[in-house]
Amino acid sequence: MWREGNISLREGAKLLSISHTTFSNRLKEKYFK
Repeated sequence: MWREGNISLREGAKLLSISHTTFSNRLKEKYFK
């Protein structure tokens, strides 16, 4: 059970970082064109 929770945490962190990078990229495109 702990192992599964650890994996899901890692996957969640990956998704968070990916969405964060795409979000910041969109902000840059908006404000730095």
